[in-house]
Amino acid sequence: MAHPLAASVADLLAAGSSVVSADPLRLPLHHESDGDWDDAVPLDGMWAECIATAGALDPNNLALLPPLLVSAGSIVPHGFGHHRPPPLDNHFYLLVSSVTDLGGNVVPPTPPLLPARVWQPLWPRVLSDLVARSARWPLLAPDRDEPIDMEAPLVAVAEAIVRCGVWPGGVLACPVDEPDMAALLAALHASRGHRHLEQLHDALMRLLLYISDAHLSSGGTNNRSGVGSSTPTTSSTNTVLLQLLSRSAPGSHVFAENLVYLINRSDTPADLVLALKPSYVLLITHPDLFFTNDLRVLADVVVRRLRNGVAHAVARNALVRVLDRLVEIPAAIVGGGDASMVVATRETAEGLVRVFEGVDPTTVRIARRILGTLASLSS
Repeated sequence: MAHPLAASVADLLAAGSSVVSADPLRLPLHHESDGDWDDAVPLDGMWAECIATAGALDPNNLALLPPLLVSAGSIVPHGFGHHRPPPLDNHFYLLVSSVTDLGGNVVPPTPPLLPARVWQPLWPRVLSDLVARSARWPLLAPDRDEPIDMEAPLVAVAEAIVRCGVWPGGVLACPVDEPDMAALLAALHASRGHRHLEQLHDALMRLLLYISDAHLSSGGTNNRSGVGSSTPTTSSTNTVLLQLLSRSAPGSHVFAENLVYLINRSDTPADLVLALKPSYVLLITHPDLFFTNDLRVLADVVVRRLRNGVAHAVARNALVRVLDRLVEIPAAIVGGGDASMVVATRETAEGLVRVFEGVDPTTVRIARRILGTLASLSS
């Protein structure tokens, strides 16, 4: 049953992109016009039928689907002058997302869904399509929800693949070269401030965080990945993203601003650590990416979270490490002109020593270092 479905998907992809023809996501030709990939007839109904058919597959036939769809996804119409192939119809990614466990659930979902790792061979195409489409998000009309919603499955599939971490053999599931990473950062910058693009902007930021986390865990390479600690060291920061941020590539300050926002708003320890890890690295290597006010807000947020109590040891240690870096930056705490912030930071560190003495030596050690730094800077 999977074979006829895959053949139908391949036919639809070869026919063109119905969603692109209905919205303004039209990539400019770089050479003379030799055919426009937007000139496609609406095929939404046929896509809906394929998605419904996939959702009704039994587990055995569902397991046969990924390699067939990966093969179908490699089909690109010929005769175009673009430097990259035109992106696949967003219905393709809606189909993939509909049969995939995007959240990586520990308990198998009902009905059964495919694990995200089966789509790892699709990553190069997913990345190419995301770069192409995200560059055109600002052209989406704010009064039309459907085209915006149809962009979300592509980002969700990309995130699910990135969260897999490694290919078989230990190679990163999400290699990203500098031009593509720069394009994603630029898309983050361009989508900022557009209320109708907020969902896509936040999803792209989350994707960049997962890419950053995977690359940091790989020890700073773009080829391998391993299990990383919650606190990367300066020797593990030679990633494509951090290299671009160090050069203040377009979108760098927006990325830093979003980190502060996410540290303030994260609801789970995992999301909090995800934002704290690159923040710690940037505070060591390129604190100038944070505007002065953002540094003060970050210090206030970290102190508040620590004073409210953080039961999760990894999240607590990540928070106290970030605070340790902040006290070294004059504009953040000591030189910020707010004596109450200095007092709050000192009291927070003293409280951590009292509560976690004999319980969490890492927290106590860093808290004492914070107290020492405050004492030396205030004398």
